[in-house]
Amino acid sequence: MIRITSLVLLATSLVAFSSPLLPRTAAEIESDIEKLITDTTALDTSINNLTTAGIVGVGPLEEDTTTLLNDLKTAVTDTTGTGQLDGTDGTTILGLVEELEPIILKTLEDLVSNEPLIEVFDKELKGITAFVQEELANLASSTEQFETALIEIAPASLKPTASAIASTINAGFSTAIAAYATAT
Repeated sequence: MIRITSLVLLATSLVAFSSPLLPRTAAEIESDIEKLITDTTALDTSINNLTTAGIVGVGPLEEDTTTLLNDLKTAVTDTTGTGQLDGTDGTTILGLVEELEPIILKTLEDLVSNEPLIEVFDKELKGITAFVQEELANLASSTEQFETALIEIAPASLKPTASAIASTINAGFSTAIAAYATAT
């Protein structure tokens, strides 16, 4: 009995260690970006709802930020697990990124314009401003990781456009981070 169990364990171990991780596909990256579009739009809605929802609007803001961060991490994993893209897949993915870019920028602009309101909320519920500062830094970092991974696998002809989009998005994050850096 012990020998059979040992053989089964050995066979299972060999199969587990000899199986390569399944590579990710361009379709998975496309799906990830579509989720990021949905997540970022939801986050922007939560930000804009703060003016009418008041402090109770902070809950959805936290939930939407967490969802976006989790989906960004998945997107980074899927992208780094994908080989070099061909021209067709690269163009499709770039088109989705071009769709996402203005949504990110609008979300960051709306967050900046709501900074005074966040400070007011911080007086009632200490830590809101610190939460926003921390999550902005986390979102900026995860976004840069995703940008870097996308640029790395992009066809050479698309790298300049992808890099320009990344620079614009990073500048938007820098502006938002600077706005909250002076918040108390």
